[in-house]
Amino acid sequence: MESIPGWSTVAPLARVAQGRACAAPRMVILLRETHAAFVAYTGPVLAGAWFGFAACAAAVQSLQALTGLAPARAFWLFLAGALAGLLLQALAQGALAWLALRRDADVGPASASAAWRAAAAAWRGLLTGAFLRTALSFICALSVTPLLVSSGLVPVTLEPVEVSAGNLPRLAVARSLDAAALGVLHPFTAWVAPARLALRPAFLRTQLPDPDAWLNYAMKNHMDPSSRLIFQAYYVPTAALPAGLMALAGLAVLLAGEWLLRFYPAASIDPRACAALAGGGVFQPLQQSARLSLRHARVVLLNAVTLRLAVRALQALCLVLTASAAELAVLPQLADASGAAWVLPAGRLAAIAGSAAVGALLSAFCEIYDARLYSQLR
Repeated sequence: MESIPGWSTVAPLARVAQGRACAAPRMVILLRETHAAFVAYTGPVLAGAWFGFAACAAAVQSLQALTGLAPARAFWLFLAGALAGLLLQALAQGALAWLALRRDADVGPASASAAWRAAAAAWRGLLTGAFLRTALSFICALSVTPLLVSSGLVPVTLEPVEVSAGNLPRLAVARSLDAAALGVLHPFTAWVAPARLALRPAFLRTQLPDPDAWLNYAMKNHMDPSSRLIFQAYYVPTAALPAGLMALAGLAVLLAGEWLLRFYPAASIDPRACAALAGGGVFQPLQQSARLSLRHARVVLLNAVTLRLAVRALQALCLVLTASAAELAVLPQLADASGAAWVLPAGRLAAIAGSAAVGALLSAFCEIYDARLYSQLR
């Protein structure tokens, strides 16, 4: 392992006796290296961030915002968008990891096409890792459903909340929780609501009211006598799925994925990992990432996972809350004051594009940071 310039690797005597590399890279120095790589390869990094992370997600979100379409009404369209976004994200992760690892060789400038060709050569390992990490974050988003229902942030029927200024607090908090689990550029964001509806029997159960209580309610509210005998069933949370335990289990799944699968893009691009991939199958980069994360558990948790979760929280608090407030409160008032019908859709498109661009830059920075950390720990 190469030492980081400006940092002395003085190992404890116990680890020196065992012949192992000792100290962990400092987070500040890794941030400097990441910034240096970001600046050195600005063009390829921006191309990977926009086309890999932002373009497909922004297109799907814009289509949904302008037309009101949902996966239930345009199944194949949204499925194609999700799969295309997943593939582009996997290739972008590989391209950014290739750029970050290229700095070790110090071979001069690199082009975006060369980075994407290197990622395309390792597409099997990249796509497998991207799919697994995407699935784990999607499971985490579904696990908070009982918590959202019990807190009143989503209707007990799990139907989508009406987009209006009166529902701003509920929508903003619910979207922020989903963004904390998924991120703002998750390829399957549009599928969270349909998945919750499909899993409604697991989250909720129907229950009939007590007959005497129902008759008292009907008489007190002066209901028509012919409808008093019609008992209206309602949904209640399933007792077998406590909201708090479900949310904690989903958080544990998310943390495990962020920890153990942190280095699969760099392991897929690494020439030694590519050689092992030829004989070890598409899961070889995942195994190498898990082994490296377990071997340096404290370092990975303090550096990579802390940074990634901080970025998720920043996206949820700044991007999602700001975009929700602009969409539900600011833009309708501007449209009413100006009398221009184009203000609302144009503002929504601008908010989506801005959130996608900032989220893509943050994601690209995290990918380069993880690759630099992999380079120092391997």
